[in-house]
Amino acid sequence: YSEKCRYIMRYSIVAQLGATPRDKQNVQLFRGFLNALSISEPELVSGLLDDSVESEVLAPWYPVFQTSVGVDTIGVDRLIRSLDVRKAGIGIYRSLMMGGLTNQLSGADFNRLLTRIAAESEGVDIAIEILSMRISFAPGQSSTSELVDIGCELMRRLTFARRNAVDDYRLGIIAKHCLVGEEGT
Repeated sequence: YSEKCRYIMRYSIVAQLGATPRDKQNVQLFRGFLNALSISEPELVSGLLDDSVESEVLAPWYPVFQTSVGVDTIGVDRLIRSLDVRKAGIGIYRSLMMGGLTNQLSGADFNRLLTRIAAESEGVDIAIEILSMRISFAPGQSSTSELVDIGCELMRRLTFARRNAVDDYRLGIIAKHCLVGEEGT
């Protein structure tokens, strides 16, 4: 069964995706395949995700693939490796703010991921979006000090060019929770 799945992933689906122009690619089948397979073959899925980080065809989509199975410590390590490899555009990491994907992460892993995303050009805005979702829906997953630490760090890196009402709203959420106490001043 595993060899058959591996064959499908590496040859059939990947070949078809690679033959499709980038602007016409749709990875929903691939995501569904990973999600279903993760129930019965989690080690296989982990290996496939590892491979996809550096694959010419799959790497641009890798962060979206990770969202298909959730994000744990290994997923954080893989996401950071993906950022280091630089085959996926920074904008695709916005997919991490959806559906509570980062809610199960420890505060330390969450902060490590956001710090690395924020290190990229245009990454601060994405990290702020992800943090505002965490604060809104799972603040208890991070200690108060961890939230304050990452919130203050992102606010220090922020530039105030081209802001809009949604950005202001997210910044307000972060300011309310993170710019408190001695660390937040």
